[in-house]
Amino acid sequence: MTVPKTPKVAVTLSPLDNRALANLTGPLDANLRQIEAALDVTITHRGGSFAIAGDPAQAARAGQALERFYAAAEKPLSVDDIQLGLVEIATRPSSVAPADDGGDGQRDASREPSRLLGGGSAG
Repeated sequence: MTVPKTPKVAVTLSPLDNRALANLTGPLDANLRQIEAALDVTITHRGGSFAIAGDPAQAARAGQALERFYAAAEKPLSVDDIQLGLVEIATRPSSVAPADDGGDGQRDASREPSRLLGGGSAG
């Protein structure tokens, strides 16, 4: 029996900040598991390099979520931070563009503008 290969999205977070990376992943990778469950993807990582398997559109959203949460990870991220960010990503119009992989097959967060949580002002 042959298992079909699931397309993967690769995301490299840079510059690498181990404290922010720990805040992003959460204790025992709990934040990553939350993103996986919400978007029906599988996320693996080594250091700042992440591989996301699943439906291509959902994997791209998960990549956006990782980049967004990493930019906001100067402090530990709560369950509420992750849930709110995922809701904001899910309710945005579906304008997921193909990843700019720089010709090497990997997305590099340093080549994209940072996206911070709560970028707008509340009324």
